[in-house]
Amino acid sequence: MLTYRGNPLSGGQGVYIRNLSRELQQLGHDVTVISGPPYPDVDDGVDLVRLRGLDLYARIGERINPFREVKSPIDLWEYAAVLGGFFEEPATFSLRAYHHLQRNNGFDIVHDNQSLSYGLLAIQRMGLPVVATVHHPIQIDRDLELAAATSWQERFKLRRWYSFLFMQTIVARRLPMLITPSNASIGTAHKALGVPRDRFRLVYIGVDGERFKRAAGARRHPARLLIVNSADTPIKGLAHLYGAIEELACTRPIEVQVVGTPRDRDRTEAELRRRNIQGRVTFLGKLDHDQLVHAYSTATVAVLPSLYEGFGLPAVEAMACELPVVAYDSGALPEVIGTDGVAGTLVRRGDQPALAREIAAYLDDPAAAARAGRAGRERVLQHFTWRKAARETAALYEEVRDANGQSANGRRGERRDGGHS
Repeated sequence: MLTYRGNPLSGGQGVYIRNLSRELQQLGHDVTVISGPPYPDVDDGVDLVRLRGLDLYARIGERINPFREVKSPIDLWEYAAVLGGFFEEPATFSLRAYHHLQRNNGFDIVHDNQSLSYGLLAIQRMGLPVVATVHHPIQIDRDLELAAATSWQERFKLRRWYSFLFMQTIVARRLPMLITPSNASIGTAHKALGVPRDRFRLVYIGVDGERFKRAAGARRHPARLLIVNSADTPIKGLAHLYGAIEELACTRPIEVQVVGTPRDRDRTEAELRRRNIQGRVTFLGKLDHDQLVHAYSTATVAVLPSLYEGFGLPAVEAMACELPVVAYDSGALPEVIGTDGVAGTLVRRGDQPALAREIAAYLDDPAAAARAGRAGRERVLQHFTWRKAARETAALYEEVRDANGQSANGRRGERRDGGHS
């Protein structure tokens, strides 16, 4: 499994790698994760290969000595790209992974975690079958950020940053199979990447129901909203939430907790002051697992104002902890939450008054909120678990191996190097 950024606190891609690798290993497969920085946490039995990377965007503000950092042509490419305002981490990581696999082969299949980078094509030419997961096409993020930009200079910088999407489109069209976590992602990726629909496969992801469940003894706050945001970007819709909070704050003593950090703290604080809700919104930063479960277990309602979700991990985490969800009907959220109103409520994307109204309905009826919470957990355990995702993913590996002409035993049993690189 290849992931150019593997740490769970980096977002959904890190969560995906840790949980899927663990479940595949527990099903009896030999699993090696090859990652760039920040490195993932992996469970016992899963090998981890840490490829070096400059990780320069995480070190902004540091004094970087290129003569000490740059040790190869790939390092030079990454260093020059950051100076130019480009994002080349997926490309440089994939080439490092290719060179590592040249020295340490013996694998049956390579599973890429949305780098969709040139190195995958080189790995294919080695004779290794390659599949990739597309959580959602990043073109959606680009278009929403461009729409929110306020100057031509900002739009220019965004287009330069997102120039890696040209590479991802080329690579995606040359891979035999793309795994996606929702039907919504299949539809948008088909349009954005130009990949035929018959090359996509649906595998819902989810949670570990034993790790995500309501904390024993936790008491729900009577009027607390919880928003779990991996990044403060336009696609996550926080600006829409502020309008709903402003409306709710006129009638009740509401408080809002946001798991995450504002991208521009000064601008966010100015917006909260403008709406007179600055004392009602608290940013919690990044939380570890126990802290996150506690937050889900003590809130009244989870809110997802996202303008698009390829799946929506915060929704299933909240539902697993018996927390009702109110969300926009965007992306995969109707698939995850359901459209029958049993486990949560969907409102039309962008309709802030409706968002406020449905939040208030749960705040005013604790019994209905509790019923929705219980129904949400039942839905998660039935449809959205990592064990189910691992079984379905392993079946797709076999499909690709069979199409590639490899036997069921393939290279099984050959030496695998789990050391560091």
